Amino acid sequence: MPPHPAPQLISLTATATKLGVGKSTLRRMIARGEFVSAVQVAPRRIAFVEAEVEEWITRRPRGPLPPPAMRWPSASRAGALIDSTTGGA
Repeated sequence: MPPHPAPQLISLTATATKLGVGKSTLRRMIARGEFVSAVQVAPRRIAFVEAEVEEWITRRPRGPLPPPAMRWPSASRAGALIDSTTGGA
């Protein structure tokens, strides 16, 4: 029986780049259990199995975006806020 190839590992930085998120966001996702488990490769270094990251990406929902969690003020309201703070100048 042939030996299994070693899994390819990718760094936290490379994984964050692949996902299009920052490293802090990725760390929060890991802490909340929303992302694949990391592999401890050194006392202060983690990495991810590339195939698991690819599978996680593939399983992400597609389609319309969910409604935003936070509503931003409309352009007219934002303008009113600016005017009130500058005295209308």
